[in-house]
Amino acid sequence: MGRAGRKRKSGTREANGRIKRAPRAISYDHGTNTTQAKHSVYGTDGSDAIGRAYVAGLLGEDGLNLRNAGRAIFHAYWPMFGVGAERSCLGDQSGGGMIHDPIDMDERQRMIDRERRLTETLAMIDALDKTLRTRRAFDQLCININPDCGPSFLDSIIWHKTRGKQPPVEHEQSLALAIKALTLIAT
Repeated sequence: MGRAGRKRKSGTREANGRIKRAPRAISYDHGTNTTQAKHSVYGTDGSDAIGRAYVAGLLGEDGLNLRNAGRAIFHAYWPMFGVGAERSCLGDQSGGGMIHDPIDMDERQRMIDRERRLTETLAMIDALDKTLRTRRAFDQLCININPDCGPSFLDSIIWHKTRGKQPPVEHEQSLALAIKALTLIAT
């Protein structure tokens, strides 16, 4: 009479009786060809519009300072003025990581001060012109989330510059307005 159950698999075994696994080859995902090409041109600065403008040399001699000021505004803007909690169809509707503990009064005051400084900075940019063209160009370059491409004026200028052509005047004007606002807040 035979033994009940499944036959034992053949192969070398560990001390605890399990079959030894073949070593896994480590693979790294380098992204699509487009992503690899973008990374070869911009490096880690290709993930936002201000970084692409900096690498393309469009921010001038004080480009690093302007890039850092633009990123500082971006990082201050979204936690303060982003709308609502991120939701997922996989999670519950409580907001996931929301903490309902009372906020420390010092932390609350720091958040209020940070929002006030950000509002004052954006008001200075708004005051530069009555048509708000400067604010619109600044927002497109520094605040709007443009991970792969955009704003259109920046993409156009970079495209024309890499081909040795003159970009459209209105695109150069938009970049000049954004740089004017960046210069104001970076000083």
